[in-house]
Amino acid sequence: MKKMGKRLMSVALALIMMVGIMWGRPLKAEARELLTNNVIFVVVNGAWNDGTTEDIIYPTHMWDDEDFGPTLSTDEVPAVGLKPNPGYKGGEWDIDPTSRMIRREWTFTFTYTECESATINTAPSAKELTFTGAAQELVTAGEVTNGELKYALGSSSSSEPTSGWSETVPSATDAGTYYVWYQATGDDTHSDTMAVCIAVKIKAEEKEEPTPIEEIVDVGGDEDNDDDEDSDDHGPKEEVTVSVSPFAEFITETVELIRKAPKNSTVVIRTSSWLSFNRVIMEEIAKRPDVTVEIHFLEKGHKGKRYKVTIPKGTDTIALLDKKGYTGFLFLGKKFGLTSDNQ
Repeated sequence: MKKMGKRLMSVALALIMMVGIMWGRPLKAEARELLTNNVIFVVVNGAWNDGTTEDIIYPTHMWDDEDFGPTLSTDEVPAVGLKPNPGYKGGEWDIDPTSRMIRREWTFTFTYTECESATINTAPSAKELTFTGAAQELVTAGEVTNGELKYALGSSSSSEPTSGWSETVPSATDAGTYYVWYQATGDDTHSDTMAVCIAVKIKAEEKEEPTPIEEIVDVGGDEDNDDDEDSDDHGPKEEVTVSVSPFAEFITETVELIRKAPKNSTVVIRTSSWLSFNRVIMEEIAKRPDVTVEIHFLEKGHKGKRYKVTIPKGTDTIALLDKKGYTGFLFLGKKFGLTSDNQ
């Protein structure tokens, strides 16, 4: 019994000695690694509130033995929502950046929302046109809400114009095919519609057999230029019928007739093809303030009722030209009076 007790005592002392030896040894520390996890912020259809559009990379850190990663505060998230592209408005994050613990790389995307587009209530439509020698609008204007309707002339039906867009309906003079593009451009809270093309054709004139130019009819012109220029009497008439084609010949012959007219005479122009004078003719009339010009024409250029309009001598004809450099006979009729011509 005594031997058993001594033996147990010896074992206890040995254990105490071993623990003491181990306790006195220095403990070896395990290495810790600091991890970096990037947060990437992306903006779509607009910009950050400071006007930039580049992705923003924000690094976060944590120890490799930590169970929980850091979270972002509101101040660590880029300010956004005030700089949408045209046609877009305030948007939202795909994931709230402040709602996630960052234990790996994260990408958060803010996308601005596309606005509803402007509405085309009445689409523009092509006009049926025939060459008249004057500029003509190519389409009937349309109507939109929440925006403006804009037009541009293109080179084809498949290539949208990159410039020349305007609210003015395009016009053209020469016979041929024209490609009129249109789209509704939205206001601040609406986006643009897709551009659409309309092909419009100005048909060539329906030609009649040319009537030879008549000889000048001199009914007693004042060769000595002794007439009173302020007299109400238009003086002698120098008359010609001009119905030849093309328009260039009409211009040349009309200019020549005005240029050679006796002083204080009346020049009579008869045409069955044309509905306007161009700048060249109007400038020639302006050079002859002593001459009265009497025009006989068909209301539709080559058919319809025949009318007569007179440009009084001394008229500032340059002021009567439109933006394209033409003056229509019907326009002159509204200004100076239009009478039926049964001749």
